[in-house]
Amino acid sequence: GLFAVPQLLLILLLVLIVALSNPGLVEKGHGEDLLGEDLGEDLDDLGRARSICVRNVWVRQEFCRTCELWRPLRSKHLKESGWCVEGFDHYCQLLGNVIGRGNYLAFIVLVHFLVLFTLEALVVLWACVLPDRQRANLDGYWLETLVFSPDLCCAFA
Repeated sequence: GLFAVPQLLLILLLVLIVALSNPGLVEKGHGEDLLGEDLGEDLDDLGRARSICVRNVWVRQEFCRTCELWRPLRSKHLKESGWCVEGFDHYCQLLGNVIGRGNYLAFIVLVHFLVLFTLEALVVLWACVLPDRQRANLDGYWLETLVFSPDLCCAFA
């Protein structure tokens, strides 16, 4: 019980940080220089991609016509927001925000604390259910035992 409240407050703080932080939106006029390497001008037939050398490896870089910039590697243009997001991972429906380079670490920490909190809640629930299990099995009313036990209701909450 002493650890549950601070953990819950930390989880709520992390939810706010992830939901309200900038996921790594790429601004217009993003630099042409990528990781300090030389850029090649080997454009494809439609002029939408080019080959660039990053750390002695040739990769394909795409041009975003909406944002009018060369997108950084691992970025994606989102139609919903109208921005390119650097280090795009996914769109989180629960948080209502894109998970990208800017908030990825906070998202991973949030997921770890949520898993830890859920495991702790299951342990507490199991410890509270165990004493009432024999009575529930004898009476055959396990749902009533669960509902009318205040400690079990707190554990579920």
